[in-house]
Amino acid sequence: MKVLKKLPPNYTEILQWLTPPKGAVFAYGDKIYAPSGEKLPPDIVEHEKVHMRQQEKSTPAIWWTHYLNNLEFRQDQEVEAFAAQYKFVEAFYPNAARKEALFEFAKNLSENYGLFLTFAEAEKLIRKRAQSFPH
Repeated sequence: MKVLKKLPPNYTEILQWLTPPKGAVFAYGDKIYAPSGEKLPPDIVEHEKVHMRQQEKSTPAIWWTHYLNNLEFRQDQEVEAFAAQYKFVEAFYPNAARKEALFEFAKNLSENYGLFLTFAEAEKLIRKRAQSFPH
């Protein structure tokens, strides 16, 4: 896995469907694209590793096309990644950080992916999926 300080190869296509927030990070194949160049916290790397594994089921190009064109698929993929990220935080961070992290993850999921989810719905989806992961 390599982290590159540049835009992903499909960034133009991403912009046709989404408006990535400042500091957004993208997985494409076995690379993480972090255009801002900021050091990535381990929980974000964990999130992006999930997207890398998801993309291995087909190809990065096919996965991204499906992700951008299918809201249900996008939601499923992001909920899985945020749930893994939350499980990582649960395992390695104190309780106060866990609550803050879940708040940030639910806020991010409900606001930045065009999924039409409320904050409460996003939080519930992340919690529920995280419970299905092995401890």
